[in-house]
Amino acid sequence: MKTALIAGLAVLLVLSAGIVLLLTLAPEAAEPEPSPTPAETVELIRESADNVTGVTFTPKSGRQFGIQYADSAYTLSFPGALFPGNVTLLRAAFNHAINLPGVTVVTENADDDQLALFGLTSPETRWRLQYADGTSAEFLIGVRSATGTGRYACRSGERTVFLLTSAQSESLTQSAEDYYDLTFLKVPGVTEESPAWSQITAFVLEKSGETYEVMRRTDLEIEGMPIETSRYHLTSPREAECNDYNIENILMTPAADIAPSGIVEENPADLSVYGLDEPARLTLTGADGWTGTILIGDFDSERAGRYVMMEGIPCVLLDTAGSYAFLDAGYADLRTSQIWIYDITEVSGVTFELDGTTRELTFEHHEDATLRGFLDGTEMTGADETGETNARRLYVAALRVMHDGGTDAEIPSGEPEYRLTMSFVDGRDKDVVELYPLGARQYLIVRNGENLGLYITWTSLREKLLNRFALLDEGKDLPRL
Repeated sequence: MKTALIAGLAVLLVLSAGIVLLLTLAPEAAEPEPSPTPAETVELIRESADNVTGVTFTPKSGRQFGIQYADSAYTLSFPGALFPGNVTLLRAAFNHAINLPGVTVVTENADDDQLALFGLTSPETRWRLQYADGTSAEFLIGVRSATGTGRYACRSGERTVFLLTSAQSESLTQSAEDYYDLTFLKVPGVTEESPAWSQITAFVLEKSGETYEVMRRTDLEIEGMPIETSRYHLTSPREAECNDYNIENILMTPAADIAPSGIVEENPADLSVYGLDEPARLTLTGADGWTGTILIGDFDSERAGRYVMMEGIPCVLLDTAGSYAFLDAGYADLRTSQIWIYDITEVSGVTFELDGTTRELTFEHHEDATLRGFLDGTEMTGADETGETNARRLYVAALRVMHDGGTDAEIPSGEPEYRLTMSFVDGRDKDVVELYPLGARQYLIVRNGENLGLYITWTSLREKLLNRFALLDEGKDLPRL
């Protein structure tokens, strides 16, 4: 009796295992169900890349595409290709196509109904391997399994059905467009130490009738230039030293990361639908001489992405990951806060016209790089015997007159309320900064007669200059700025 019971339980366990295996391997359709053999893992294909010159794949659309492999390079080739292939995805697809280990045998002798059930009579994709000797081999990929763990496959003309892994299935059933490389900036040698943004040598943004042009200086250009020269400089809308931190974070990094996520429409008939009839234009130049322009349109809140086009390619793309905050960046955000930048060794003096009075700071330079400072003709004194510290700190205060923001205001009529004039040891033309009142205790900054489109507030002016003269007049030392 006990022996019979044990035998019955064993039969029940075997039947249960068979049911579980059947449910795991069965495709999404419920009828008819194939009768799989006991699951075993085998190699469907294993080829050396050296023996395969290329692979082609044909989706249900019937249009054939190819991945070529030569000289250790992978390229996507097919009629009417709009974009180059994504090397990472092409490599993965090529290697999966020639190397499919770890696939599960579902059945070794499927009938016609079973092949149809597995989607292998009208496959999702056909893959053909082209060998160096002129021969070829083909395999088919069908529907996804009921559990979604992978897709069914078989060799062309054969009836043994295999179940691919999820990774294999995903790599081998993408559309040709899925293999596109939609990365905008093309620069070689990108590493953690040399990211793509650091290789942008020119950034030109045309938006709303304005042009912002930022150029990256070379190490040779920076050598010998004034102290605190920026790595980047603006050439439009005005010449200026840049705020390097803002340039790298607001402009360069987001620009380098532009990589649209997919295609919206090829050969669009109406660009106004996407805001691309009058787009913003971003042109980048890379260190290797590469240059390209991307057209930037509207933001689609439903798709949570921005419409863009690469100039010269009639295809609307959607970027769902990129940051386009640079579209809102202004001149004052990008340039350095300092109005002028000079090494003190170049300067013979600074004239301050403040609150209706004129104060003169002049320098006497010595070969040992020390200097004597004179305020209104009297040698400066202070905590050190020569007064050099106070002279340098007053000069730095003048040097670091910084703007507080941008403004569209025109130069007001009348005279400025404040004027700073810098004179130079070599006798070059003086550099003059004038401050015109705008109201609300703001002053328009004009340098050598040019409206810089910037303003400074009364609070900044007092902190930088007026309070320091008060301290010197009281015989006190100046603090560090």
